[in-house]
Amino acid sequence: MPLPLIPIMERQVQGSYTGSPADMDELMELIRLGKVDPIPVEKRPASQANETLEDLKNGKIIGRAALIHD
Repeated sequence: MPLPLIPIMERQVQGSYTGSPADMDELMELIRLGKVDPIPVEKRPASQANETLEDLKNGKIIGRAALIHD
């Protein structure tokens, strides 16, 4: 169904970013047991914002990048 028709036909789209409540409980238990590694965060100065964006696009950064005020 084309997206513009959804409100016209009074349809709803439902989803979940995290899965079911049972999935979330299971995930929290795995975290408590130390079986989930934290997502790495690479800190870079804000002056390197463009380079950082390119590195993210090119898969050169594993995890997340945080820009820090210079």
